Parts: sequence; C-alpha cells; structure tokens
Amino acid sequence: MKLRKILTLCLVLAMLLGVSVQAMAMDDPLPFTIISPYADVDWDSVGQYKAALHAHTNNSDGRATQADVIRDHFNKGFDILAITDHDVLFESWDTLGGMSLRHQFTNVQTLFSRRAALPTEEVAQIEHGTFAGPFPGEFNNGQLRRSQANGMISLPMTNEHSRVDDTLTYWAPFNNSWRDTRTSVLRRTEQLGGIAVLAHPGRYTGGANEGQRGLDAVNNPENIARYVDWFLEFDVALGMEIFNRLDRETRHDRIFWDNVLMELMPLGRPVWGFSNDDSHELNGTGFNFNIMLLPELTADATRVAMETGAFYAVTRVARLEGVNATMPDGSSMPQRGNSDTLFLLDQPTPRISNIATDEFSIAIAGTDYDRIEWIASGQVIHTGNTLDLRSVSRFYIQHNYVRAQLVSETGIAMTQPFGIWAAGEYPAARPVVATTDTALGGVPFWLYAVSFGVYALVAAAIIVPIVLVRRKKRG
Repeated sequence: MKLRKILTLCLVLAMLLGVSVQAMAMDDPLPFTIISPYADVDWDSVGQYKAALHAHTNNSDGRATQADVIRDHFNKGFDILAITDHDVLFESWDTLGGMSLRHQFTNVQTLFSRRAALPTEEVAQIEHGTFAGPFPGEFNNGQLRRSQANGMISLPMTNEHSRVDDTLTYWAPFNNSWRDTRTSVLRRTEQLGGIAVLAHPGRYTGGANEGQRGLDAVNNPENIARYVDWFLEFDVALGMEIFNRLDRETRHDRIFWDNVLMELMPLGRPVWGFSNDDSHELNGTGFNFNIMLLPELTADATRVAMETGAFYAVTRVARLEGVNATMPDGSSMPQRGNSDTLFLLDQPTPRISNIATDEFSIAIAGTDYDRIEWIASGQVIHTGNTLDLRSVSRFYIQHNYVRAQLVSETGIAMTQPFGIWAAGEYPAARPVVATTDTALGGVPFWLYAVSFGVYALVAAAIIVPIVLVRRKKRG
C-alpha cells in the first residue's frame, strides 16, 4: 500500500511538471528559428512533378527492356525518371548503359536478354508529352492513361552501385569496381560532383525483419552510428530511402530515419527521406514517388530540389502505419507489386498545396488526407494543420527538428524535416569523420574464390562440349 501511494505521488508530480513546462513554453515570448526546406518554394507558381528515382531494366536484374520501362513510367504519370540499374552507368534513353565487369559476372542473365533502348524518335515525343502509345504492361492495356500535358525528363549519369550496400548516384559518371565499398563510392561521387541517396537501409541494418527483431535493429546504436558517420563525412549523401517497393524491407526505416535525425539535426545536418519503387518489373511501378517542387521541369531544377529538400515523399503502402498493410481479402501485402496490387494505383494519395512558417509555427494545407501528424524525436507530438511551437514542451523538440505526415487510408505524404531552434540556440560543431574501407570491398576472400570457381565450372560446361563436338567433326 505504501509503495502504491509513493508511485501515485510520483505520477502526480510528473504531470504537474509537464504542465508547468508546457505553460512556460506558452508564455515564452521569444521567437524560434525555423529552418524550412520549403522556404524558397512559391506555392502559387511552383510545379509539382512526380519523380521515380530508383528503377531497373533488364540491363541489370529487371524484367522489362529500357524502352518499355520508360514508356510505362510516362503512362503512369511520372514527370522525372532516373534509371538506376545495378552497376550500369545510364547516360541516355536511346543508348544502353555500359556494364561493369562485375556486373557481367553477377548478372549473367543480362547477356541472354533482349535489351532495347528507346527509339530516338520516341525520345522527343516522351520529352514533349506527345507520345500516345502503344504502352506495355497489364495496368495500361496498351492505352494512354497519362493525364498531364507536360513531358517526362531523365536524370543524367545514374547508377545503383552494389558495393557493398546499394548506393544510388546521380550526375556521377563512373562505374564501381569489385573492391569498392559504400564509402569509396561516396568519395568518388563527391570527387566527380555528383549526389547520392542511400538505398533501403532496412536490408542492411536488419530493420526489414518483422516485429521486435526489426525494431531492435533500427534502434541499435551501432547501426545508427554507421549511417550518421556517412552523412557527416559526405555532404553529397543527401538522404535515405524511407519507402521502397511495398514497404517490406523499409517497414521500420521511418523509425531509423528519426534516430538518424536525432543525432544529426542538433549538428545542423538534415537528412532527406526518399520514396522509391525500386521497380524490377512493370507491375512494380507507381506505388512510391517523390513530388519535386520545381519552378521548371528540368534536370538542373530537380537537382536543386533534391539537394535543398524542396520535395515531399509519397507512398501507397506503409505497413507500420497501417496504410494498405494488407490486401482487400486480408492476406499479407506482397513484397513487391504484381498484377493483384495494380488496384492501388487508382487510389488517391495525399497532396500538399502549401507550407507556411512564421517565428512560432508551421502550417500545412493539402488535399486527400484524413489527418496531419507532427513528429519530433520519433514521437507524434501534435495532430492538426498547424503546429504552434509555443504549445509544445521543449522536451519534444530537444533534437531540433520536426517533420509532418499527411495520412489517409490509401497513402501518406511526408515532408522533409524542419530545423527548430529556440532563441539563443545554435547548431553544435560537426565532428570530423573519416569512415574507412574494408579490404576486398568488405566481402570475404573465400566468397570471391567460390564465386570464381562456380563461374569457371559454368564456362567449362559450355566451352568443353563445343570443343569436343568440333574435334569430332574434324576427325
């Protein structure tokens, strides 16, 4: 009984303390400094353009040709497309990307695939928005479904470097070698003046696991520190994917994103969140995208938006948040899109129409959403169109950021993080970080030896019979 009274007293004191802290915040007349990635966006004149920044063709491990991937994205309403085949440098729609030596060994099927670039005459039609089909895939049924008049553009010099953790690069004219690591890929990208996005972190941290295992992985200090170091060392690493495919591997990556932001935003280092299909087949396109806020539809304007955070991420499937987490019949949502998930593409997704800030608040207007949630330090701290910082306990913004998400039953639109600084506060000094490479690209020597042996056996199985047949014919 005595213990119960003590616990009750502690609870009352904690509640009173929370009320007093909030009251102090309400009475604090000093303004905040709000650093908004949307500060330079003129919402009355800006264009909202749908971007696919992670897509594959059968130039690597995709199922469709480069030509059909381009046509399909165009017809599904995309305005910007970056083809990011594994270890293949993409240069233009009417040419096939050059394969690295490693790619030729690890994607043998590519050598036997019918590969096709977009015909030159169709490039101009796609770019000007006049291409009318026919279109590939079950979703389109050969018909034009695109509704906007503008064309679709590509981003130059793109790649997905698969050494060792997948890294998406743009404006970076190089291919990786078998000894590369993510660190060396980022360093080379920096040297060449490119930019990068870290792909599906849950695959490498263990966050792709369901339940407590996944939660433990994204809250693991070692995993968080590894990504924090990459972002501290390389400014060209703009951010990470927080949605990928149908959110199986990225199910815990919004939590991981918040954990990284909690470390980096006090240092004044934002990390942007990207939503990408990572499509490997035509039925895997259209579930995730980034809405770029551009004064004009050009590659250069897109790069500025990617670097400054003037975009928001949209998904149709968010498993932890309960958005399309299951199929209509109650079965599990597949890992990637297929003919049974195409119905999702006709569902509306939230759209942001305005973001305004002053010295005390952030306000968001939009359409096709049920609620707006404000998240700081990994917690929902407020629900509503406007976040008034004077009504929020300083405890909830101790990590100097807040982000918002517009949620409906059929989608989520997530803003980039806003920097929040109380009067008299400034970012702490950023430490100097130098991540290190691992010998042999982090892959054990024995694995290279086994791989070489397998390829040698396959080559022998093909070559030896041919040689024997030829000798027999000569004899």
